[in-house]
Amino acid sequence: MDATRCALPWLCAFLAAVWVAVEGPSPVLFPAFREAVPPAAPAAPSEAELPAERCRPEGDVHEPKVALHLGHPAWTLAVGWPAGEGDWHVAAGQEVSFLVRYTVPQPPWPCGSPLEANIFAWFRSTSGHILFAAPALADNATDLQLGRLRIAFRAQDPGDYHVQVLELSPLGKQFARARQAGKIRKLVVELQTSDPAAPTPTPRSGAGNSSLIQLPPRRCELGRDTFTHGRWVKSSSLQSRDCKAVACARDGWVYLSPSCYWNSYCPEAALERAAWSGRTLWIAFLGSSITRGTPHALLDWLAPGSRGFFSEHRSQLPGVGTAVKCWGWFDTQVGNLRASYSDFRIASYSEGESRAAFGRLAQIMREGADVIVVEFEVVKPVMEGLRQLNQTLQEFQGTLVLAAKKLGPWHSKYQCWVKLPNETWIDGVKGEFHRVFSDWPEAMRAKLNAQVIFVDENPWALPLFFDMESRQGRSQHWHYYSDKPGRGVWGTLPAASGQAYLSYLLSHARARQSGASPTSESGVFRVCTECMLKACCPWVAPVAQPLHTLSNWSHDFVPLASISMSSCAEGDRTRGLASSPGQRSQKQAKASKS
Repeated sequence: MDATRCALPWLCAFLAAVWVAVEGPSPVLFPAFREAVPPAAPAAPSEAELPAERCRPEGDVHEPKVALHLGHPAWTLAVGWPAGEGDWHVAAGQEVSFLVRYTVPQPPWPCGSPLEANIFAWFRSTSGHILFAAPALADNATDLQLGRLRIAFRAQDPGDYHVQVLELSPLGKQFARARQAGKIRKLVVELQTSDPAAPTPTPRSGAGNSSLIQLPPRRCELGRDTFTHGRWVKSSSLQSRDCKAVACARDGWVYLSPSCYWNSYCPEAALERAAWSGRTLWIAFLGSSITRGTPHALLDWLAPGSRGFFSEHRSQLPGVGTAVKCWGWFDTQVGNLRASYSDFRIASYSEGESRAAFGRLAQIMREGADVIVVEFEVVKPVMEGLRQLNQTLQEFQGTLVLAAKKLGPWHSKYQCWVKLPNETWIDGVKGEFHRVFSDWPEAMRAKLNAQVIFVDENPWALPLFFDMESRQGRSQHWHYYSDKPGRGVWGTLPAASGQAYLSYLLSHARARQSGASPTSESGVFRVCTECMLKACCPWVAPVAQPLHTLSNWSHDFVPLASISMSSCAEGDRTRGLASSPGQRSQKQAKASKS
């Protein structure tokens, strides 16, 4: 549909909205999205079609999907584009900003914020190889109440970019609205040569020309590096000497922070690295179903044989749990790598349910997890709950990761978190943590400071706001399942998130026994489930000591085809079938190794 040839603009806008709902964004109304994400992923090129100097992603290459309603302009926004109607030229690596004026609604305001919409700029290189985003924030409380916002960003790679200022307005639980402020603008990022004191940009770029991007000199590490001022880069735009480091980026997208890159292991390399430890390396994820997508993505990546499990046991019925939509405990192991998930929804629990949830966390600590990732949405109850663990927390030898919930800009609470640049949500979390534990002995506080790290994945999630489970934010899941051959769990963000946590686990492995017995049987994967059919609403916390867990399972493993809501099963890592005729017990598995 060509909106430029419409004699009646109001009729054109209506028909465009219908066209978007059926076919996706119009190439005239929203050309950048149509170019970025074709309706159907093209077939993988042959070796002959691939330029020799380009990286070839291994495995299933996936283009982020888009399903947005952008047929109407954002009348509540006015963009102060520095170049007026022209192209804005900026220096690579230098932080710049522009102003946005938001028409503030009448109070009362949710959580004290006048923003009823989530406003940000989305940047996409004209070549389609780079994506990044920047939120609209207020410089101070007065500007916030008046709707005077600033979008600050730092483009690392020279080239040409399309820039779209978007307003995402949650309209209830089942729908959200996305609108664009004005036209698509053009940003030209140039190499900085005149100011020697300016930050050094990335040498060479694939943003708007044919040259290639060079990886930063080192790998990023959770706890040391953040996801701010980074960008998603297609691995095909990297120099060939950097291909090995990111060859197994699941969807062909790599996230680069300003001074480092986020590593992506290949499955065999990760299993081999874990085998060197001589023991099971265990990471546990505690949170909502948003967090559940990360261990699911890890299992799907490590064990292709698990894909039948994901396709057969997922549920489309609201309020009904399955072994995949597990409200409870999900525990899996491939070779020496163990990844687990437990429901942990402190914001939705009663006082008694919160105590039970922290009891489960304490039990995982006692069982010897190496890394525990705890998702949180409310800050104070989580910190107070950690304090109540007391002796268990003091004796814990692993790493505790406090991770902000990845709500995404479709969620109604997103604008409540992001208010002022100097009042970031994660900084507030750190302050509350230090306040709660301020009266502990100095030696104990020093131990906690070395063991606890804070992570906010929202900055690297924002550019992928369109790559979610359903249209217009009907689901907050960054992961989604498919019956398509070759892959069971989709989503660029959970795949990359799993790699970031896996890299931390492998690089901080300690030489001690923990959790389930180590195994070198990398050709086998095991899954234990203890899931509830109904856990909502109100939410019910999982039991502190589930019966079906790899920590102490000594009974038979049933074939994967026989897995249920409460069972332990095993299958072939690549084919998904039972690993041997009949059933095997944990003792038999251990005996077979020796």
